Amino acid sequence: MSGANSIDELYSLANQIFDEAVDKYDFKPGEIFFDPTIYPLAIDMPMQAGEPGYTYKTFETIKKIKNDPKMKGAHFTGGITNCVRDLPARKIGVMRAFVHRAMEYGLDSGIVNVSKHLAEGEVDPELLKLVDVYTQMDGSPERLNEAMSVMGKFCADSRKPAS
Repeated sequence: MSGANSIDELYSLANQIFDEAVDKYDFKPGEIFFDPTIYPLAIDMPMQAGEPGYTYKTFETIKKIKNDPKMKGAHFTGGITNCVRDLPARKIGVMRAFVHRAMEYGLDSGIVNVSKHLAEGEVDPELLKLVDVYTQMDGSPERLNEAMSVMGKFCADSRKPAS
């Protein structure tokens, strides 16, 4: 699923894929795995005012598909490490927070390096807040400003002291 599309376009595309997989190739819903675009949080800023962020669109599309009775049982998986690309620090913690929140929207598997133990330990509330501002970036100026502010603080707090 491409990040440039709207939630409705992504949903429609998923419906087409689902229907063809079930009707033409005899897949059972539980055998279908969608891999949505997981975009780096560090650069998840809309190109135009009023446009929602990629993370918002991805999570809302997952939720919409998961709530469709016809597609009940279909799965979602994705490259979890994509969400932390270009972040200066705390990548494991951010991935843990991302997985935690993504599971609430319907992500039920992930492409991960299992040696990172993402499911172990507590989720840092500050990192969860970092993920949350992107899951809520609906295109409003307030949500965009909040995401920019939280990411700016995260990056400033993560800078290594100059030697």
